[in-house]
Amino acid sequence: KGYNITLMDLYSKPTIKQLGESIGSQGGKQNEAEFYTQYAAAPSYKNQKYPLNEIQKAYLFGRNPSFELGNISTHYYTEILMNVDINRIEESINTVIEKQPMLRTVIYEDGTQQILESVPHYKLETKELSNCSEAQVKNEIENMRSELSHKMYPRGKRPMFDFKAIHLGEDKYYFFLSIDVMIADGASILLLGERIADCYKGKTVEKPEFDSYDYMQSYENLKKSDRYKEDERYWTSKVDTFPECVQLPYRILPSDVQKPAFRRLSKTLNSDQWNKLKDISKAKGVTTASMLCSAYSRALSKFSGSNNFGINLTMFNRYPFYKDIENIIGDFTSTVILDIKTEKDFWEQTKAIQKNMFEGIEHRSYDGVDFIKQLSKKGGNPLSAVMPVVFTCAIFDDKLHGWNDLGKIQYIISQTPQVALDNQTTAMD
Repeated sequence: KGYNITLMDLYSKPTIKQLGESIGSQGGKQNEAEFYTQYAAAPSYKNQKYPLNEIQKAYLFGRNPSFELGNISTHYYTEILMNVDINRIEESINTVIEKQPMLRTVIYEDGTQQILESVPHYKLETKELSNCSEAQVKNEIENMRSELSHKMYPRGKRPMFDFKAIHLGEDKYYFFLSIDVMIADGASILLLGERIADCYKGKTVEKPEFDSYDYMQSYENLKKSDRYKEDERYWTSKVDTFPECVQLPYRILPSDVQKPAFRRLSKTLNSDQWNKLKDISKAKGVTTASMLCSAYSRALSKFSGSNNFGINLTMFNRYPFYKDIENIIGDFTSTVILDIKTEKDFWEQTKAIQKNMFEGIEHRSYDGVDFIKQLSKKGGNPLSAVMPVVFTCAIFDDKLHGWNDLGKIQYIISQTPQVALDNQTTAMD
């Protein structure tokens, strides 16, 4: 028998005894898996156009230069050093394309998308540089980076991704991935790497029993539920009093930026440092994500001079309508808008932010994109970037290895329209 334990239960009942008492009091209460599966649409693949989800629509609109901090696509790019059989890598890529519907999807200007039943074989473009100097290789990597790192894929065409490689000698390759996030969120990009690695190792990769069309139909069913209506009321009640996004001292005002160009600043912790951070957060009774968000908020408060402001929390949110929900590539991004209040004591602040975060996640069925629309109406300018400061915690289950089984990541850059600053936290291996 399953029991329903929410994030707020974990926050308000932190001991095993308290949780046990909560579980014992549930009786016949429906668990989460049962709740979501009752809204699952029967898988019914049809080669037809269907609407984009809310975050996809936001990304599509963000390409429009009329929007503040727009005129770019939502994009992910990485470079990986590999020692592989490149022909087997190409075969593996094509197997995953055949198994994953979103890799065969076309996104149209009118806000619809379509899964193609079959697509041509994808040819992995490889450039031979095994006899070239280190300077020539470096120059070609920079050329590829310039071409692919901020690529905007045309609407109405596929693929919305590129795989390319440079041959450095024997089985050594420098690999490039460019992909539009409208077809694959951060968790899906890791899953893409993992499934290519599985195919490369000779493992069987199953085709999901459903596709994004079925998932969206399920979500539409969920929107008719009492839970969705309750979550809608929860967020709507906050519109009038919700603080503005943190106001940072921009060198150039966001409204004056014609085409944003993203630059990544990074800090890497070794495993000992990371484990120490996790131990500290555990000892203080908070999650590592809450602690990192609190530290980020403190820095934002220092540079903005404000103690109360809003920020945008990115989530990779897959409702468990189907049992193999974790095995499909797609854009399941959702957002939770956090009301941040900084305090003198860092750990008291962190606990307050965690409570706020958990409560927002509990009411996530009403998506943050819809809440931002309400805030935008309140502000009077529907084209403005309402919540351009973001915290993204992409720390996934240790079982998801991503691209690590294929090689060593050398470089990553991503971009999102209507975003000025995105603090991204991820575990690389």
